[in-house]
Amino acid sequence: MAKRTTLGSPPASGRPIAAAPVGSGGRRPASPFSFFQESRAELRKVTWPTRQEALNLTVAVLGMTIFLAIFLGLTDGLLDQIIKPLIGQ
Repeated sequence: MAKRTTLGSPPASGRPIAAAPVGSGGRRPASPFSFFQESRAELRKVTWPTRQEALNLTVAVLGMTIFLAIFLGLTDGLLDQIIKPLIGQ
C-alpha cells in the first residue's frame, strides 16, 4: 500500500514537486490570435467610468499629488533648518 502524504509534507520519493506557473491553470499557452480575442471579450465586460467620473478622479489625484509635494517640500525645508545647526554646517 502506498504511503499517503499530508499537505505540506514532501512526497514519498523525497524529490520536490515542480509547481505549475501561477495563473496558467495548467493550460498550454494560447495562440496570439486567441489571446487577443479573449482579451477583447474580457474588456467588453469592464464597467468603464463615465467622462465625469474620470475627470473627478484625475482632479483628485492631481490635488493629492500637489498637496503631498508641498507638504514634503516644507517638511524637508524645516528639517534642513533644524539639522544643519546641529551638525555644524
